[in-house]
Amino acid sequence: MSTPAMALITGASSGIGLQLAHELARQGHPLVLVSERADDLMRAAGALREAHRVPVHAVVQDLAVPGAADALVARCDAEGWPVGLLVSNAGVLLAGPFVQEAPERVARLMHLHTTAVVELCHRFGARFAARGGGGILTVSSISARMPFPVIALYGPSKAFLHQFTRALRHELRPAGVRVTTVLPGATDTSLYEEHAVDRRLALRTGIMQRPHRVARIAVRAWQRDRAQVVPGALNRVIWWLLPVLPHGFVALAYRLWRRRR
Repeated sequence: MSTPAMALITGASSGIGLQLAHELARQGHPLVLVSERADDLMRAAGALREAHRVPVHAVVQDLAVPGAADALVARCDAEGWPVGLLVSNAGVLLAGPFVQEAPERVARLMHLHTTAVVELCHRFGARFAARGGGGILTVSSISARMPFPVIALYGPSKAFLHQFTRALRHELRPAGVRVTTVLPGATDTSLYEEHAVDRRLALRTGIMQRPHRVARIAVRAWQRDRAQVVPGALNRVIWWLLPVLPHGFVALAYRLWRRRR
């Protein structure tokens, strides 16, 4: 039996990223955890080592700034960490009128969701292809399926990530590299802490998923070499319904949202 590959996970200090780390560590994968939140990251690394008895390395790195991806790759090289699985999970949610967002927050989201992911996939993907094996798992969103006001950046940036991953899969598959994208719906993570969401009701009705369940489904899909996976039965229904909804429905939903405010 082959030794599980070392997995590098971005956005690994909490939420889906942390649960992906637990799922992979449970299967024996050594880990490189990446996050800008130093205290949370160190706590997560300690908990993972204690729970799963695998090597866990923590890198405090803000991937939303130019040059961060190359700095992360250089750190892995300097430490001699043989990364064989890239899990690109780091993300932020901006929910509100686009033109009212601070320019620096807009720039950070775009870099984190697009440029940093592309750079990491390019650097690590080339290495995986050259050695004839490896894997890439990206975390997109069902919001990639349809543009929607108040998340005017989040959904389209996740749509880019979805389409990019699908194209990359075709390019790397002949080299033995498995590439999968997971498209979660609303998930009970810190992304929603700033926003008025009744999380208990959302979980009870199935609108929101638990992060450990999303992580388990995502890892299983990658191991089975699936192109993509949408966790949750309700989310799969939503995924197929969204493209056929008239844009008038979106306009109505936005008017109702504004009225509640």
